[in-house]
Amino acid sequence: MILQWIADRHPEHRLLPPFGTRQRYRALEWLNFVASDLHKGMAVMFSPYLDADTKKRFADGNLTSKLAYIDEHLSTHDYVLGADFSVADAYLYNVLSWPPRVNIDLSGYAAIQRFMVRMGKRPSVRAALEAERLAAR
Repeated sequence: MILQWIADRHPEHRLLPPFGTRQRYRALEWLNFVASDLHKGMAVMFSPYLDADTKKRFADGNLTSKLAYIDEHLSTHDYVLGADFSVADAYLYNVLSWPPRVNIDLSGYAAIQRFMVRMGKRPSVRAALEAERLAAR
């Protein structure tokens, strides 16, 4: 994954835990979960070939459980790995920014809401959002 490569090229930023540690494998587990379960599932919602009813059934049947899992985890953690930001948080934040664009309501997920606000306050996130012209004005 490109995120692992970036993190490993810049260990001074501590974007991933050190090689061989249990925390490193927890981070990789989360990166894989976001990629294979959440990202892949959310991508379907952008398909122009599916009607609104099909997308709603898919979201209700597939994405709801994933969002509930994330919300439960974040209810006891500021970031995916606990107190420290990692590339897993960056990836999760990006994918969790998509639901409002495809009419998925995240208001019932309080911990996800807090995570999104916390992430949105990070200077690097603000800078990226502004560079991409996605920042709220």
